[in-house]
Amino acid sequence: MHYDYSRSTTHLERTTDYLHALETKGKECKTHVVADDVTSDTLRDLLYNELRFGVRTLIFVANCFLLPRVYLTLKDYRNLMPDTIGLIGFDNTEWTNFSSPTVTTIVQPAYDEGYQAASILIDSLKGTNEQIPNQILKCSINWNKSTK
Repeated sequence: MHYDYSRSTTHLERTTDYLHALETKGKECKTHVVADDVTSDTLRDLLYNELRFGVRTLIFVANCFLLPRVYLTLKDYRNLMPDTIGLIGFDNTEWTNFSSPTVTTIVQPAYDEGYQAASILIDSLKGTNEQIPNQILKCSINWNKSTK
């Protein structure tokens, strides 16, 4: 399952890449896009309607704003992590290392992103055209107890 409530380019790219990775592994996925103002009840209903006892499910949350809400919504199911339910999200590592169970996250290289953005901006202002305007930086994974 994949949950995202943002339609920004970054989140769409994350979703596309996630779905592509699943496809290459022959895995199926249901995607749910929820509104910014999704209520806790609606989110709970979405999650609870998709979870099946005995069926392993990985929940991927493509943005840091929705991840804590999904985590809190899963409070009744945390004892099933990571054997039946897995949870992985983007960033938000400040709280994910202190939660129980701890949450696996994909960590963006924020410092490198800022540095490269500044370099591209300076290059553009100088007109030297030495920097590639679109760059892909490598993320890392902070493996924690919410996934196997």
